Amino acid sequence: KEYYENGKLLGEGSYVNNRRTGRWDFYYQDGTKEQVGVYNQAGRPEGLWKWFYESGNLKKEEQLKNGLPDGYLKEWSDSGNIIVQGQYLEGEEDGDWIFEINDDRVSGTFVNGKKEGAWRHYYNEQLYFEGTYVEGLPDGEHTYYWDNGKIKEKGNYIAGKREGNWQYFGYDGLKVLTVSYSDGIETALDGST
Repeated sequence: KEYYENGKLLGEGSYVNNRRTGRWDFYYQDGTKEQVGVYNQAGRPEGLWKWFYESGNLKKEEQLKNGLPDGYLKEWSDSGNIIVQGQYLEGEEDGDWIFEINDDRVSGTFVNGKKEGAWRHYYNEQLYFEGTYVEGLPDGEHTYYWDNGKIKEKGNYIAGKREGNWQYFGYDGLKVLTVSYSDGIETALDGST
């Protein structure tokens, strides 16, 4: 058993060769369970680990392999809504992910821990942003929207740098400005260099 400085139980489990081994349970200072999981023979977290809120509700489930995230991860709010959901492969985000916190919802795909392909961001269920990524860098068309659904700004990236004409629009949807970029550097404003 391990204890907080004030003498309350922090965690309990087994040691082998001075390493945590097997199932361990950890507690908040009020005695409610904070997390539970298994350590392998090397003393690293292994398999399914669970975290809890002080209310006792499930906070997070995560698959670990030799101390690294490997497999699915799910995280919930204290009220039970999923706020993060995705997969890991050898410690890196890999595959489809969803982040949902309050009124924000972001979804997309990771490959080896880097954003890849189409990503979307919604606010209050209204599309706020959509764009594509290649190896974690913005690449291709990116579009931002006003809360009324009309386009706010749009343009292209190449390997993480703004390129070509970026157009900016007012709340009413009318174009107000065009800015030209070359290799991420602004070269012209409404056609004037």
